[in-house]
Amino acid sequence: MLSNAPLNITIGAMLTMDLTVLGLGYIGLPLAASFAKAGFKVTGADIRREVVTSVNSGTFDSMELGLKDLVETSVKRGNLYATTDVTGACEKSRTIIICVQTPVDNNKIPDLSAVRSAAEAIAKGLRRGKLVIVESTVFPRTTEEVVKPILEKSGLKAGRDFYLAYCSERATPGSLLRNLKYNDRVVGGVNKKSMEITAKLYSKICKGKILKTDVTTAEFVKLIENTYRDINIALSNEIAIIAEKLGINTHEAIRLANFHPNVKLHKPGCGVGGTCIPKDPWFLVYSAKKAGRTPKLLMTARKINDYMPAHTIELIKQGMKRAKKELQNSVITVLGVAYKNDVDITENSPAERIIRNLLSAAKEVRVYDPYSSESFGGNKCKTLESAFKGSDCAVFVTDHSVFQKMPRNYLTNLVKLMKPNPVIVDGRGVVRYKLPGVIYVSI
Repeated sequence: MLSNAPLNITIGAMLTMDLTVLGLGYIGLPLAASFAKAGFKVTGADIRREVVTSVNSGTFDSMELGLKDLVETSVKRGNLYATTDVTGACEKSRTIIICVQTPVDNNKIPDLSAVRSAAEAIAKGLRRGKLVIVESTVFPRTTEEVVKPILEKSGLKAGRDFYLAYCSERATPGSLLRNLKYNDRVVGGVNKKSMEITAKLYSKICKGKILKTDVTTAEFVKLIENTYRDINIALSNEIAIIAEKLGINTHEAIRLANFHPNVKLHKPGCGVGGTCIPKDPWFLVYSAKKAGRTPKLLMTARKINDYMPAHTIELIKQGMKRAKKELQNSVITVLGVAYKNDVDITENSPAERIIRNLLSAAKEVRVYDPYSSESFGGNKCKTLESAFKGSDCAVFVTDHSVFQKMPRNYLTNLVKLMKPNPVIVDGRGVVRYKLPGVIYVSI
């Protein structure tokens, strides 16, 4: 049950104070800049000195639309300052938002070490009337059973002496600032006052609905949102594998199925990447197992999506066999290393597993991505022409717009640069037409 905490400080007073964001990652920095734009005096704390230096010096760079300008403007106006002094930043601010990474280990167990460290830093300077918000993705009851006890080592009690809440991000790379502004947010508090004050705080930067609940439900909601997407993608990938066996065009079948008012299948592909979807379902699996339940559907979906890079390798081998080419004597070009279209983020990208596998199997692996400088050990190409010239097989791994909008005559000219009997493996359905003389294989 939510109940009012006996704190006399007003919500209005809270919203005029300094604010600290712990963790300046792909969510933390846009969040800090958004609050700075709204007029807050924001301190961004991060243990990575190079990140702090780049923010304060104006050398910070990002392909995220509008972020670089917003950060630079906020720093120049004095509304945003970055520091490596985490404890000091927590001591000075009335509101602290935890926005650190929460990965899973090799056994798919959640690693909350960064959250614990953040909570310990906050506890050192915790004072009556402060607000602490967890925005990092965590498993249910983390705020109540992990963060709260650490903070209460200060001698203060959550809900009585300070406010404590959870509010996860709902933002996607490529549209972070827009998502932070317009997407609905779910806010949960350890008590009613914590919930209300946190909702009011986020209303200063969010034009979407602020949906209120208890803290554990808010944590749970974040996980089921991304787990839904993971399962939907797994279904599409399983459909794609079946369609391949039956000689059916997967993308055409899914397009037609999505005309049904109650069907919304995702696109199949070479796998699932990014910071959230490959990880968040494991948080839910962990919680379910602790509660005595083995979530077989969730685990099967993860298994299917984790298999897709290996399936892509099999498709490459099939195409090379049809072209009567030996993989060990061939040049393979991988098109796209980012985990999704039109971003530069490569964390958990399926391309990494595909490239590292090919490095030990092919004569040469080339990599081209207009957004990312990462190559995962392959030979980085600066242009599409250099990527295709003398290549035996081109593999579309990421559906960047530049690939999706490639004119037929342009792709035809690129293919002419390849060796005889060229192979195209389309892992994301970006090639809308088959070219004569090309051996075409598609997920």
